[in-house]
This record gives sequence, C-alpha cells and structure tokens, in this order.
Amino acid sequence: MKRVLVQAAWMALLAAAYVWLGRSVLTTGLVDDSYIFLRYAENLAAGQGPVFNPGERVEGYTSPLWVLVLAGAKALGMDLVPASQALGACFGLATLLLLAILGRRWLPPEQAALAAVPALFLLTNPSFLYWTWSGMDTALFTFLFLATFAAFAGRAASPGNMAGAGACFALAVLCRPDGIVLLPVLCAILAWLHRRQPRLLVRKLLTFLAPLALVALHLAWRLSYYGMLLPNTYFAKVDLDAGVRLWNGLRYTFHFVLAYGLYLLALPVAILGPLAIVRRGPRTWVAPALAVLSLWAVYVTAVGGDHFGLFRFYVPVLPLIAALAVLWAGHLLPGGDGSSRARAAAVALALVLSLTAINYSAYVSQVGRFREEIALAQAWAEVGRWLGANAPKGSTVALIPVGAVPYYSGLNALDLLGLTDREISRHGKVDPAGRVGHQKYDTEYVLARRPDYILSQSSGLFPEPLLRRDPSIARSYPRAFSELFFDERVRRLYDYRAIRMNNGRYIELLQRRGSRLP
Repeated sequence: MKRVLVQAAWMALLAAAYVWLGRSVLTTGLVDDSYIFLRYAENLAAGQGPVFNPGERVEGYTSPLWVLVLAGAKALGMDLVPASQALGACFGLATLLLLAILGRRWLPPEQAALAAVPALFLLTNPSFLYWTWSGMDTALFTFLFLATFAAFAGRAASPGNMAGAGACFALAVLCRPDGIVLLPVLCAILAWLHRRQPRLLVRKLLTFLAPLALVALHLAWRLSYYGMLLPNTYFAKVDLDAGVRLWNGLRYTFHFVLAYGLYLLALPVAILGPLAIVRRGPRTWVAPALAVLSLWAVYVTAVGGDHFGLFRFYVPVLPLIAALAVLWAGHLLPGGDGSSRARAAAVALALVLSLTAINYSAYVSQVGRFREEIALAQAWAEVGRWLGANAPKGSTVALIPVGAVPYYSGLNALDLLGLTDREISRHGKVDPAGRVGHQKYDTEYVLARRPDYILSQSSGLFPEPLLRRDPSIARSYPRAFSELFFDERVRRLYDYRAIRMNNGRYIELLQRRGSRLP
C-alpha cells in the first residue's frame, strides 16, 4: 500500500510539473494550423462531413484520428479550443508516464534511479511541451509511437503474438499516415529475430499486420469520399522537386541535431549498435530503436522537414533518443555490488542536469520563434472574429493563414497555399525559395475563383497598415500573395483597404469591387 501511495504521489507531482511548465513557463497556446483541425472537426460534428468548406471534399488535414477525437469532443458539447489543448496535454502526460514505466522495465533493478531520466528529459524539453500543448496531433502521435515501440519490443522476441503492437501501430498510422514508413523496418526486425522459426514468424507477422485492416478500410473510405488515395496535404507539402525537398530536409535535420547536441550520441550509437546485435536479454530492444530512429530521420529529411520551430516532426522520437542515452550510461556502470545503486543515482543526477542544460539551450535558441507562432494565431483569431461579425455570410476570403481566420469567421476560405484546396495543391506552381509548406501558388486559378477578399498575412499584427505605408513589403511575402498583390488584373478588380479593429490593429486586404465591408 505504501508503495502505491508513493507512486501515486510521484505521478501527481509529474502531472503538476507538466502543467506548470507548459502553461506558466512556456506559455503555450494554439498555432494557426491547429484551427484547421478544429474547423474540420466542427463540420464533422455538425453533420457536414470532414470538410473545410461545406460542400468541398478536400482532405486538408494530416491526422484522421485527431479529427475524429476532436469531433467526438465537439459532439459532447466541448469548446474545441481549450479541449484540443487539454486532450493534447493528456496524451503528453500519458507519454511521460509510459516512458517512466518502460524505464523501470528496461533497466536492471540496481539502476532504477536511471529509469526516471528519460521522462524528466521530456518534462523539461521545450519541443515536447510546446507541441503537446499546441492543439495539434503531435501529442497523440507521440504517445502512439512510443506505445507501438513498447508493445513491439516487449513481444518481438517472445513466442507470443503481436496483436497489441499491431493495434497500436494501426492507430499510429491513422493518426499520422506517414507512420506507415516504419512498417518495413518493423517487419524486417521480426524476420531477423525468427529467421529460424518460419511458422512462428508467419504467425507474428499475421497478428502484427491484421490490425492494419483498419488502415485499409480508411484508405477505401478516403478514395470513395475524397477521390484520392493520398491526402491533399501530401500534394501541398511533399509533391515538390526532390532537390528542394532534400535541401530543406537536410537543413531541418541539421538544426535539430545541433539544437539538442545529438552529435554527442555518435559514440553511444557506435557502441550500442554492435552490442545490441550480438546480445540477447532485456536490452535487445536497442537494435529496433536504432533502426526506427534512423528510418524516421531519413523520412523527415526526405519530405523536407517542417516550417514550424521546435522540430515538430522529431518530437515523436524524442522518447527513444532519451532512452538510448540512458541505456548507454547504464552499459558503462558496473553491477553486482552494494555500491551499484549509489553510482546509478549519481549518474542519473548528472544526466538530468546535462539533459536539462541541453533543453534550456534549445529553448533559448527557439523561444522567439515559437512565441511568435502563438502570437500570430491569436492575432489572426481577432481578424477572424471581426470578419465573422462584419463580412456578409457566404463571402469567400483568399488567404495564407488558413487556420484561425476561417475558424472564427465562418467564411468560405480559399487557401492560397493549397493545403485545403485541391487545384492549387495538385496543379499549382512551385516557388523553390519559399518556406516549407509555403511554396505552392496559382494566381490564374485564384482570379478565376473571384474571392470577395484577399487577406494580407500582416492583418491583425500591427497598429499601422504596413502595405499602405510601403507596398513593396508585399514582395517579402510568399509568392502566393505577392504575385496577386502586384498583378494588374487584381488592381483593376480589387481595392486595397486598411481597416482598424477595436484593438487598434489593422486588417489589410484587397476587396473585390461590389463586395461589402464596413
């Protein structure tokens, strides 16, 4: 009973620290892309289907499972803005607790002090905290990613079936379809472990793959509902020149490795890799971890990374990276005598201090950028509220920040970058110099759609109209907007307007002649 109370107290303390660090220290909040999920979920809960604009079947979200979870919350009457953060926080906390439990399972009893180190690393990690509180799907995928690996590592070498691991993996793929890239390496690990037991291998593969029938059903539904096997986000973000993607991805991975000092793990990997291959016992999960990490890094690099700060695409593998660092430390510790626990405690303390220092360094290097993303979303939310109160219902606004403005305004939205627009994503031009996810554009198509308003991304941000003072500033914006802004046909059809909101900030937009606004 005493042990249960102690464990409950530690869990409560962990939860309190997680909430305090996320809400008070990091002052986390929703990013603009979070509202894309919220709009899809609200439309789904309202009976209009998983659509961004009613009547337009475009899969402009990256996580079917997260949309479904949010739609369920909306159906229960929840406000999706705080609900998305609360749900993300729950999955983030579940990841911390699962990692702490796994630490106790993967390390020998005399090294129990090391078991908490990976969880403490995540607890103070700015990327993990920021993205699990962001309203995005990252927290859910990170939890399912770790649960998949834990279930897989626990059953891969045993004679039992792999149904639990397969179910976790299927849910992970439904959360982030790109998770399917891990399937070959997981199957290869099973094939290697049971290469001399063909019957057992077949049974393991079948029980692992069977839950993926859920993914197959979703693919069939996607094809029938959206008319495409791949989500629209693929065409908007990934369907680019391979050289452009690779260059962006290499930069993204390089900055991630640099920010978290992962080059320091080169020696541990060199030691642990050969050890994991030849050694059996409780630490044979190291080889699968190294294989999964390597393949995920190759995938993230190949697709070009992400434009957000704090390395969202690498958050799901942070638990495994921390676990590898701790296991390496455990390998260096001798065991079998009375001083083992004291040495493990000393090493654990040193690791916690070192990893916390690395986390703080990453926080300092990224703090301006991630606070800017939250501020942008809050400013665009005010723009959305103003347009919802003042623009005629049924109006169409063309814009780049396609999250908070459409969510709060309720207007039809034409996404200039193509994330929620099939035509731009599949047939638009590409600006190689643009940021990742901001490279597609199609001026001719936008003009043919005749939106009522073309919104500047500077809207809601400044107490003065920037484009009125200096129109050349628009040349620094993504080409999807700047080319429209300087197009002679647009100048004939649209009037530039700067409208002051009650908070003193300005909305800047091009208003089609004949459209109404105060």
